[in-house]
Amino acid sequence: MNVATRFTVVVGGFLLVVIAAMSLSFYVLSKQFYYEQLEKDITSRLLAHREILEQSWTANTQEHVFWMEQRQEDNVFLILNEQFEPMMAGNTHDQRWIKRYVDWIQSNDLNDQVTLELVHVMEEHIPHVWATVPVHQGGHVAGYLFLDHDTGLFEHTRTNLVMLTAMMGALTLLLSGALLYGLIRKVTAPIKTVQKATKKIAKGAFDTRLPVHGSDEIGDLMGSINEMASRLKQLTESRNELISNISHELRTPLTYIKAYAALLKKREGLTEDEKDQAMIIHEEAIRMERLVGDLFELMKLEERNVSFHLTKTDLEAVVERSVRVSTIEGKKKNVTLAIHKEHSPLFSLVDSGRLEQVMQNLLSNAIRHTPSNGTINLILYAEDGKNVISVSDNGEGIDSDKLPYIWDRFYRADRSRNSKYGGTGLGLAITKQLVEQMGGTIFVDSEKGKGTTFTLIFAKEEEVEAKKLEK
Repeated sequence: MNVATRFTVVVGGFLLVVIAAMSLSFYVLSKQFYYEQLEKDITSRLLAHREILEQSWTANTQEHVFWMEQRQEDNVFLILNEQFEPMMAGNTHDQRWIKRYVDWIQSNDLNDQVTLELVHVMEEHIPHVWATVPVHQGGHVAGYLFLDHDTGLFEHTRTNLVMLTAMMGALTLLLSGALLYGLIRKVTAPIKTVQKATKKIAKGAFDTRLPVHGSDEIGDLMGSINEMASRLKQLTESRNELISNISHELRTPLTYIKAYAALLKKREGLTEDEKDQAMIIHEEAIRMERLVGDLFELMKLEERNVSFHLTKTDLEAVVERSVRVSTIEGKKKNVTLAIHKEHSPLFSLVDSGRLEQVMQNLLSNAIRHTPSNGTINLILYAEDGKNVISVSDNGEGIDSDKLPYIWDRFYRADRSRNSKYGGTGLGLAITKQLVEQMGGTIFVDSEKGKGTTFTLIFAKEEEVEAKKLEK
């Protein structure tokens, strides 16, 4: 989930909570206000009716008061005598409800004030307000007034208001979400541009430049990245020039050292120690010459200054040639190199010479780290439309925390192995560059104490051709 989506979801959720809280608060406050006003209205009506009836407790007065309340259809109004017997009952003829009203009146501790209660046990779960007040004549209770007020109108209005609020909230949420998402995308667009550019720079494309617009923080960031890329380019060019000069200057003296050391070790009359010393000089000169050559080649690969002749190549043939060359080195340690073909033939568009160089690098590395009488397995197979070559050894393996760094130049998982295994420390860095610049991928899987597997993946030759046709 990108930044714009995450931010929109968070803000949208916050708005949803705010709208819900406002709607709930509006409902609670309006309901409370309605019931307070309703209680005041009912109280004032019943007290007014009692005042009239206490002045004249006659049938005409009772009928007058009764018909005043009877006009309101959401009311049930009762006038009862002192024995709680209905004298007049409006808007209801159900004796069960009349009995229920009477039971409620009798259950209350009545006084001269109006007694009210919000009752929720009505049909359709619509609350009613029940109220009663006694009527006095000559110092004693002559009867009772009872009012059942239906709040259904308010509940219906409340439902409509809640639905309207919900619809307005949903519409507001959708509109604000769309507006917010568009705004955030516009704000984060430069950040995405910066992200793409920094990825290119991280891969060595130091010519990458960002368009700087405005003088805000993002503009300053883009300017700083451009300056960083420019500086990195200068440093890389200076480093490569230095490596090139050193490589060039070292090659000639190394050639002389190697040649004279070869002559010296063949010279007659030398003691055994002198012969050993001459041999060491010769071997170290060869190693230094190889190091200079590898360093120069890696520099050219990193500059993308190496040409590749990509042709339809039988991967099995390349692997077999590489194994034949490396078998001699393997026999010195009694290491067996075995080829396993799960699918044949496998064709990819690669540079056969460069691929053979990759295979020899991997095999040489595997032989160095495989114990005597060990086995190196090379497996060729097709998977998910790709051609795969894996090189597995049963050597000491590599710690998982060190695996990401094995592609770095001069990196060794165990520094103590330098003298034991030799090598320039550049082989895997060169291998990775060669594979990727031929359009392939390489990755490693290793377990300490069990061995290491390098896997090469190349597109099938027909798929590469199909992609060319699509373009």
